[in-house]
Amino acid sequence: MATSMVSLALQLETADALAVLRSQAYGSDRTVDALAAALAADLVAGRLTARQLGEDADSDR
Repeated sequence: MATSMVSLALQLETADALAVLRSQAYGSDRTVDALAAALAADLVAGRLTARQLGEDADSDR
């Protein structure tokens, strides 16, 4: 679910969205599953927007 959310939010292919999740997980010393759950919860609850997610991903490119 989180991969799809990232893919849609950032307009990325699924493989690229997974790469974003992996890099964020590595950078925050969490597993991809833990990060994905946290991101999904934050997006659904409105604590994180697609724009913020995109800004975080852009900083790593």
